[in-house]
Amino acid sequence: MNKIFAGMMFVFLSFEIRLGAPTVHFPGGAIEIIQSPHILGLIPDFVGYALMASGLKELKEFSTRFSKIIPLVIIMIVVSIIVYVMDLLGMRYEFTPFDNLMPIHYLLMAWSLMMAAIPLFVSYSIVRGLKDIEMLKMVSFGSDTLYLAWKFKVTGVIIMVVSIFVPFIWIGAIIIGLGTIIYFLAAFYQSTKLFYKIDEMPNDERMGGLHNEQEDGKIDTQGQDQSHEQGQPESETDEEGKD
Repeated sequence: MNKIFAGMMFVFLSFEIRLGAPTVHFPGGAIEIIQSPHILGLIPDFVGYALMASGLKELKEFSTRFSKIIPLVIIMIVVSIIVYVMDLLGMRYEFTPFDNLMPIHYLLMAWSLMMAAIPLFVSYSIVRGLKDIEMLKMVSFGSDTLYLAWKFKVTGVIIMVVSIFVPFIWIGAIIIGLGTIIYFLAAFYQSTKLFYKIDEMPNDERMGGLHNEQEDGKIDTQGQDQSHEQGQPESETDEEGKD
């Protein structure tokens, strides 16, 4: 779990150093394609995906969801390395969409959407996999809260995508997007702590709450039975007195 959490921090957070000035193609036109300068990523995505793959392998015996996404995570390690090298060489292309979109722009849009959707799918599978572990061990890691945080994160990504076409909400979209990421990571951190805390407990202590509820129910039932049994002799004595 610690590896998965660290991996998510690498994937969802981005800190970059840009060296040089961007190059603008088709300046002054309806569409500007911007070639970014050399970009040095301080927390590379491929490191995050590698950590996530390692963590998923450790948990795959608990849920098939983990084993199913491992191949995708490994593919993303390779893709992220390629993207990292391209950024370092100044080969990242961005655009400002207004009118007269050409095929290259749709290709860039599709690529950006895919690179945003895959981490969401991977994190969704992990969150639901934790729910499977909860059901298996009959404990709680706070997966319901984590799932809610994931939904907020999806909302943040959608707002970020919309901001590409509605530039005046760009600053607000960045703030919302960053807030949803921090909220999700904070929720995942809490689930990670609970995972290790519960995992270290003895089995009887883990199941203590459930056992106590069952025992309380038995005690209540036994108490009612005893009261009923004690009530019978009294009624019989009363009947004898009347006779």
